[in-house]
Amino acid sequence: MTRGSPAVHGWRRALLTALLAAACASSGPRPDSLEGAAPAVIVEPTPQSRAALLQAVTDALGQQPLLAAEALTREPVLLIERRHIEGRERALPDRFLLFKAGARCVLVFERTGQRSPLVETRCAEAAAR
Repeated sequence: MTRGSPAVHGWRRALLTALLAAACASSGPRPDSLEGAAPAVIVEPTPQSRAALLQAVTDALGQQPLLAAEALTREPVLLIERRHIEGRERALPDRFLLFKAGARCVLVFERTGQRSPLVETRCAEAAAR
């Protein structure tokens, strides 16, 4: 993803959309509330934190994607392109957003609002662009 790509420029809108989707999916207060959460990036990734991220994305998508080692370390948005054997899929990529909620790092699958706390993962608030 390049700095000039729509994904980079639209991450704030995507984060708001994810928060709204998660709020709408809830029928009441949830113990894993993202109230007061901020967009975040992973800091000092470890094999354990990479495994937690891969597991959360795999659980959300129902299949294991290939993730870069630096996934979510530079920006709070993770895009996963769908692929077919014959080549590239024309559908929009799946978007995941990382939030820092207190001391926790929480990954949100934008399409469903599904939240996954990332165990053994350190994150920090993402710098505003």
